[in-house]
Amino acid sequence: MRRLAGFAVACRDGELPEAVRADVPGRVLDVLGNCLAAYSDTTADATGDTTRDTAEAAAVVLRGVRRWGGAGEASVIGSGDRVPAPSAALVNGTLAHALDFDDTHLPSVLHPSARVVPAALAVAQSVRAPGAELVAAIAAGIEVCARLGMASYLPQERNSLFFEQGRHATSICGTLGAAVAAGLLLGLPPEGVAHAVGVAASMGAGLLEANRTGGTVKPVHCGWAAHAGVSAAVLAAEGLTGPPTVLDPARLELAGRVRCVADERASRIFPRAFAAVVRVRLRDGSTLEHRVDSSRGGPEHPLSAAELETKFRSNASRALPPGQVNELAEAVRELGSGGAADDVLTRTALRPS
Repeated sequence: MRRLAGFAVACRDGELPEAVRADVPGRVLDVLGNCLAAYSDTTADATGDTTRDTAEAAAVVLRGVRRWGGAGEASVIGSGDRVPAPSAALVNGTLAHALDFDDTHLPSVLHPSARVVPAALAVAQSVRAPGAELVAAIAAGIEVCARLGMASYLPQERNSLFFEQGRHATSICGTLGAAVAAGLLLGLPPEGVAHAVGVAASMGAGLLEANRTGGTVKPVHCGWAAHAGVSAAVLAAEGLTGPPTVLDPARLELAGRVRCVADERASRIFPRAFAAVVRVRLRDGSTLEHRVDSSRGGPEHPLSAAELETKFRSNASRALPPGQVNELAEAVRELGSGGAADDVLTRTALRPS
């Protein structure tokens, strides 16, 4: 735990690799675009029903947060609400995962940015942290989240230990990554960051039952991870301590083997990449086949900066006018050179048409 906390603080107080520093604004841009796109899928139709139940989860969470009330420390993306930082992280994290369009780390199959970025933005805005500190905190939080995901990956099973036990790895590892990012922005020393992670480990949770039997709670896994991470860091800053042994490996007996899938080659490649094959049988009996061994946006074919911005603009323009989309993109680009979270989040509010 001390090594992990020391690594995180070094990210804040030292120099990030240039490639990492340049990559983080793209993570922020992607999360903001996904959050804004979720609003277009929560718009009620003429009957009052929503177009996507999972996207509606964010609207439910926002209504709950409004009932809680509290100091207006941070912004809810899109709505313009100012709420306590943990509450903003909860809503924004839920929005970020509402469409399941957020980034994925392989082979851990985690969605790190949708947990870490909302937590970091909320805290950065509440403490008025410089953009460079926000970038460093996000980089450290995502790195910790991904490392934890890889530590729980079972090569012989080609699956996560969490998944094997019906738990959502993203929401559990993401809580700890969010705590790291929030703790760094609160100025915690290595010992404080270690306590924030130790406290967060008692809060990380999430079951995969919603994928199997229904319910709209899955997007809230992201929001709750961000909320819990911020809460853990705040409590650690106030003196709450966590056990130093929460990251000790615990190997439990596995309940089963990897399940067979339809395509043997895709199964062999997973989870190093999301492979797929489509076969179309024509009326004359012939078959057309197209196979993709590594999906666009994966490690083999990552999105370029221009493509990532295109994705952001496609998402954000579903909720914001073109001029505001441009302002938001520019504010994110400025994060590493004097910009701030407030400059970004104030540009996400939906304006009357």
